[in-house]
Amino acid sequence: MKKLVLKRMVLLFLILGLIGCQKPASLIGLLRGNVAPNFQLENLEGKLVNLWDFRGKVVFLNFWTTWCPPCRMEMPEMEIIYQDYRAKGLEILAVNLREDREIVKAFMDLGGFSFPVLLDFEVRVGKDYQIFSLPTTFLLDYEGKIKEVFIGYQPWTDLKYRQMIENLLIKK
Repeated sequence: MKKLVLKRMVLLFLILGLIGCQKPASLIGLLRGNVAPNFQLENLEGKLVNLWDFRGKVVFLNFWTTWCPPCRMEMPEMEIIYQDYRAKGLEILAVNLREDREIVKAFMDLGGFSFPVLLDFEVRVGKDYQIFSLPTTFLLDYEGKIKEVFIGYQPWTDLKYRQMIENLLIKK
């Protein structure tokens, strides 16, 4: 009886060990190093945009609203970063949460902002990305993996952030 129990325990540990050693090719989730969850949203022109279509670029994924003062503060700096680095492979996707297309378009036009805006009318993507504070920004590498997450206003034109973006733009 003891030998049978011992054999079953050994077999169970072997099976659990084998299962635990298997790793999926890429993990999808919100932790650093994971592939960012894919989504599809409309841009200001009504065209559907898919996040994973931007693989091969560094993606600056920003969640924001027009009524959020810190969001409004960082928009001019995001435009500078976009102009400085888009030719080198940086793409900014600014995901607006729950606002009307006309309000967002007027805000972007008034500010002279040229980076793409995606509209998350129902905050479906915001929920998937667990957005609880605005602004929130995810920096994704060429493979779509999350490298950094920032909650709240960031001075994107400061040297620290520029170096971080430049390091991501270097293909390894």
